[in-house]
Amino acid sequence: MRTSSPHFWELSLYRCSDYCRAGIPILPVVAGKEETKRQIGIYTVPSAPTAVLLWPLGYANEIYGAIAAAAGAVMTGLALRLRAAGDRGERGAEHLFAFSIRYLFLLFAALLLSARMSPG
Repeated sequence: MRTSSPHFWELSLYRCSDYCRAGIPILPVVAGKEETKRQIGIYTVPSAPTAVLLWPLGYANEIYGAIAAAAGAVMTGLALRLRAAGDRGERGAEHLFAFSIRYLFLLFAALLLSARMSPG
């Protein structure tokens, strides 16, 4: 089964040998590390600007927009750096996974802050 979440792919890339030993058919085990990095980029690059869209669409304020844009830029940069790392990417996958947890926290906290600041 293929999941469509870069967050899980980052973890599975970082811990690939564990999944392989356990016989769990996760993306890096089934399709390889390079394909996993490609998929992470395919999903991460459009996800970051999509998160920012909540601001211009009126669902969040400019503070959320700034936080989403900055965090999305870091997330995208880390994903692109992972892709460029070649075989040396395990450490990059670990960093990207750790940041993705912070990224989601930042987005949700900024969205909550935005909702609390809205009139009415």
